[in-house]
Amino acid sequence: MDKRFCARDLFDAVYGLRTYLVGYDDALVQAALALLTRNHMFLVGPTGQGKSTFLTLVSELFDGAVIFRPQLSAFTIPDHLIGPPIPSVYRREGKQLYYTDGGLVDAQLALLEEWPDAGVALARALNTILLERRFVTKDQVYNCRLMTAFMTGNHIPRGEQWEAVKARQMFLFQAPRLKTVAGRFAAMEAADHRKADKNPHAGIPWTDVEALCKEVEQVRVSSGVMLVLSWCLNRFEERCSAKAVPAHLLNTRSQNNLVPVLRAIALIKDCREAQYEHLFSLKHVMPGGESEEFAEARRIWEEVVEVAVPHQKHLQNTRAYDQLGALLDQVMRLRCARPRPSEIIFDLPYTAVKLFGETGFNEWIANCKGLTTLSDLVDEVRRAGIEAFRERGRQWSHESGL
Repeated sequence: MDKRFCARDLFDAVYGLRTYLVGYDDALVQAALALLTRNHMFLVGPTGQGKSTFLTLVSELFDGAVIFRPQLSAFTIPDHLIGPPIPSVYRREGKQLYYTDGGLVDAQLALLEEWPDAGVALARALNTILLERRFVTKDQVYNCRLMTAFMTGNHIPRGEQWEAVKARQMFLFQAPRLKTVAGRFAAMEAADHRKADKNPHAGIPWTDVEALCKEVEQVRVSSGVMLVLSWCLNRFEERCSAKAVPAHLLNTRSQNNLVPVLRAIALIKDCREAQYEHLFSLKHVMPGGESEEFAEARRIWEEVVEVAVPHQKHLQNTRAYDQLGALLDQVMRLRCARPRPSEIIFDLPYTAVKLFGETGFNEWIANCKGLTTLSDLVDEVRRAGIEAFRERGRQWSHESGL
């Protein structure tokens, strides 16, 4: 019986394509994460920088995948991607049904070249397919098999109308330009090597990729890790705003998608639970490429995570993070509970704190390495405590007959 590919095997196979691509190391990491999390990726750069070669090499890795690869233009309409409507049904019954076989709805892997050239109207028409994996007409809803779409373009589309479209693309990479003699030599050698040699990484069954996506969903992310991730995102956005760096991940949907990416990183590292150290690897979700703004965003992310999760093990305070995360999770659950409890007991180290009346709570938070400004957590605990006091006060008033 053949051994099934694991997440590390998939990552090694995708990352191994750097033999044929010069300067695409970060893009290949992004591609592996996109495949494992069923997200989408956009490659941008001038003509001749290897974007189409990237798509070809990635698609050649898999056996049994249904691939859809159109080249979009200003004349592309939804029917070219979805499939033509069925005229006989429309004439006879007035229903808008489509032939979807062989189109984007039927594909498992989509390679959409020159994505921005299609125009914002077509791109927005396909948003439901990219996000919800559904194609909706007035008469029928088609479920899509699409897992991941890789898109290319010569430029990043600008304008408010494009923001919703770009939010569907979790990963962004700017194709490298060859600027040195060594870079040009390596590119020519890689192209010659590709023509003369068969890709040794090919042959991954697509069924294994689908199974790995389900495994990613089973990886546990503790409330402590999620709390540190939330803090890092908040501090990251503050730092980017202060330095006038466009902060990627400002979109709420993109931030929520970081949790599946964190699960994929853990699975690649052969862990069934996300660790605090894995937060460093989320730098690959930042836009990749040689742009100074992109590089600055990645550097800021690493600095922010270093504050909360220092590389020196003796400085890490992950046990306190676990307790803080569990506390915040408890507060959130109690806020949504019906009926509201009349008394709340929080389990903190060495003591049980009833409500928020123990004055040492804020000081305990302040002593946690890195997460020194957990005002949101304090506010949540205070709000839960006040609500509980009010509930108990009403109960006392009722019992005393006042």
